[in-house]
Amino acid sequence: MHTREDFLTHVQKTHTCWLWTASITDHGYGQLRWHNSQRRYAHHVAWELYHGPIPDGAHVCHTCDVKHCVNPSHLYLGSPLHNSYDFMTRQWHKHNTRKLTPDDVRRIRELGKIHSVSHINRAYYPQMEHKAIRRILSGEYWQHVK
Repeated sequence: MHTREDFLTHVQKTHTCWLWTASITDHGYGQLRWHNSQRRYAHHVAWELYHGPIPDGAHVCHTCDVKHCVNPSHLYLGSPLHNSYDFMTRQWHKHNTRKLTPDDVRRIRELGKIHSVSHINRAYYPQMEHKAIRRILSGEYWQHVK
């Protein structure tokens, strides 16, 4: 396997992610033998096939948090610290907004008509981050709730 076409024979494209269908590590990352039988992460190979070499010290990070995704548009270069911070921030947002019910979302939207995001956060939803409340108010989160 040495070309993009060869690589793509082990990819299932969904409406968002490109999922690696061959070998997966114990930690959930796609893996393969590449060129000189060297074992590589599939998302690293995807980066190189679509974007070029990975600079020394850089990490190939996922915007989607799907470890076996190899969609080049879901990958970006970052430092180890940036990768950890970015992942933890997204997980925190997902975790805290998933605890809400549709009734909570409706209430936040009603409160947003008369109160600031800061007031809603302090008085009613202190466990949430301002950004998550703003995204609910803008309709970016919980779009399906009317």
